[in-house]
Amino acid sequence: MCKAFGLLVFEWFCFAGLHLKLGFASEKICWKWEPGLRLFKTEPGEHGPELAPSSDPIFFQHLFPLPEFNAEAFGSPVYSKKPWEVYKKNGDWWYVCPRPQDSESLLIAVFNETHTLGKIYHPDLDCFKRSTLHSLTSFPTDQIVLARTLTHFQAFYIHAAGLIINGNGLLFLGHSGSGKSTITRLLEESGEVLCDDRIIVRSL
Repeated sequence: MCKAFGLLVFEWFCFAGLHLKLGFASEKICWKWEPGLRLFKTEPGEHGPELAPSSDPIFFQHLFPLPEFNAEAFGSPVYSKKPWEVYKKNGDWWYVCPRPQDSESLLIAVFNETHTLGKIYHPDLDCFKRSTLHSLTSFPTDQIVLARTLTHFQAFYIHAAGLIINGNGLLFLGHSGSGKSTITRLLEESGEVLCDDRIIVRSL
């Protein structure tokens, strides 16, 4: 579901009991997400009254076009290894990387210290429309940002397969190729498979 509020179009997602609101500075268009992400889409009414953007636990905005930036705007370099550059300035974290499906153009994003508020800048709206929406941040993987976000909510990623069997959560840890996916296939008829590779663990 898409809802327009002023200049933004909003969509909501829920994972690990956390609610993430995405705002798009564009006309009212319902974006076509990859099937894996659609599983996490939700409605604002499903988690209480409709909230203002600033009231949501996690709020990211997709903005167009790229503003004028210079190296000094990003602050001090923290990490630089292709394809990523990371900077920090006054508590804000800046990320610069090529767009996943167009290495000739950049994504520039800025997040607050806890990575619960963020602005993600795209070259232009048409460029964004042509993209396959495989991640909420448009980064090659959402884990780059959400790994930081989760720590603010006493949560973290773990490289594991996860299932629920008889009301109990089970995690199977191991390196790639160690058999996590095999275990989930063997046990899938006995319970609910959560994921066979990455699991979010959160203290409630």
